[in-house]
Amino acid sequence: MSRRPKQAGPSRGTRMPEPHTRVPLRKALSPGLLTAVARGRLDVAVVTAPATAPPPGVDLVPLADDLLFVAMPPDHPLAGRPGVGEAMPRGERWIASSDKPGSGLLGAWAESPGRPDIAFVARDWVAKLGLVAAGLGVTVVPGLAVPALPADIAIVPMDHPAASRPVAVARPRDRGDGPVGRAFVAALRESAADLAAEVLRRQRQPH
Repeated sequence: MSRRPKQAGPSRGTRMPEPHTRVPLRKALSPGLLTAVARGRLDVAVVTAPATAPPPGVDLVPLADDLLFVAMPPDHPLAGRPGVGEAMPRGERWIASSDKPGSGLLGAWAESPGRPDIAFVARDWVAKLGLVAAGLGVTVVPGLAVPALPADIAIVPMDHPAASRPVAVARPRDRGDGPVGRAFVAALRESAADLAAEVLRRQRQPH
């Protein structure tokens, strides 16, 4: 979040106390975002909470537990199931961002009896979901992305202890707890609650 003046703010819910707060978007992997916050290049970042302590000078505020789902064609035999367990990787053609089964969102199944057979490597979501819609394989998607999925993609929750990611707000310890920072975190929590409700609605959607 930048402090350069330009009128902007959250579009819903919480009202920002600073009417001239600008909120530009910077997309990066969580380790890079944490480093940017620690070095003062970002005022706040939404990250996957690291397993270890954050960089010095960075506080993490819990935001949500992001559940992982398997995205598949609506005519897949498992579509409509309440969940898929450790046996699912066997016999499936997986679409992933890396050819290493233990990397990325497939890491939850790294030690499972049936390791994923990665048939396609695609780094962007448009390519991944296009392959899924074409019936060429399945992929893992984070719950926060579920509301944006096309209607011709079915989702099934991953029934696995590691199939969730703690999402947090990273902010500088010395200046992140002011009124603007608190209002921004409150707005993010409202948005996270809205997304969770939309994910639940999407799960109940018949295919």
